[in-house]
Amino acid sequence: MIRRCIAILICLLPSAAGFAEQAADDSVFSRTERLRIDELFARLAIPALKDDSTAELAEIANRSEQKIQALINDRRADDRLIAVKLAALLADVSTKTDILSTRILPPDESLAVRTAAVSHLASIRDPVAFFALANALDDVEPSIRASAVNGIGALRDPRALDLLLGVMTDPDASVRIASVGALEALNDADALTPLRARLEIGRAHV
Repeated sequence: MIRRCIAILICLLPSAAGFAEQAADDSVFSRTERLRIDELFARLAIPALKDDSTAELAEIANRSEQKIQALINDRRADDRLIAVKLAALLADVSTKTDILSTRILPPDESLAVRTAAVSHLASIRDPVAFFALANALDDVEPSIRASAVNGIGALRDPRALDLLLGVMTDPDASVRIASVGALEALNDADALTPLRARLEIGRAHV
């Protein structure tokens, strides 16, 4: 029954044409960023790259956690974005989550940095990221809220039910549609009544 409601709702809800597409791999560094990384590593006394591969970057990042944490608060947004991408390469999920979550809440943080931080948090798929993703639901940018909803849905955490039910009334269609998919992932019978109510609302607008 839940899956049937989900399928109908996706057809009836407004189009999510405005939904921001996720990059294929946010950890990929541009050529400009690669050059900047060399400068940052020199400034932070981190050994220079040898083969410039993502694997080498991950190895260096995991040896330099504290320096990555310092870089995440750099005054330049471009450097903070690099720090977010480096933090995403860390092996320790808790450390990665702690670093990335610091770039979600500041209201003056750039959209690019917030987007990358939430995208990487959503890809962790570990319960430790739950509260950080929940905080991102308050972001003013719909694409970030939708990304957070998708990440919460991927966790399949029972704690998410009330959060996702609340997001069903989000003013942005892409976020509402993401909430429906996330509720399907939970497969919780308690979601059936509000899903039916949303279905009736959707039918009324057809």
